[in-house]
Amino acid sequence: MSRREKIEIDFARSLERAQELEDMAARLYELAKNGIPGTLQMIAEGFGGENGTRFREKSAKMEPALLTLADRMMIAARNIRFSAEVIYRAEKSAEMIF
Repeated sequence: MSRREKIEIDFARSLERAQELEDMAARLYELAKNGIPGTLQMIAEGFGGENGTRFREKSAKMEPALLTLADRMMIAARNIRFSAEVIYRAEKSAEMIF
């Protein structure tokens, strides 16, 4: 495999990984917004007393935490894309020099 092919393959892999991370973040966001709240509400309705109160308090913190995680995953994906582009350009420039 030539150096040029390796550069192209590495760049493509980096972009694929960034896309996978974005896809996971989107699924996590969707789950946090639409899947978990309803499920937690159903479970909470089955709990009574002090345990039910604690469950509701703790589960109320899940959605914001998951949304924050999804945001961080999106930022990481953007950083991967940016870094891949910088490295790709540097390697292509270096290839021209040598």
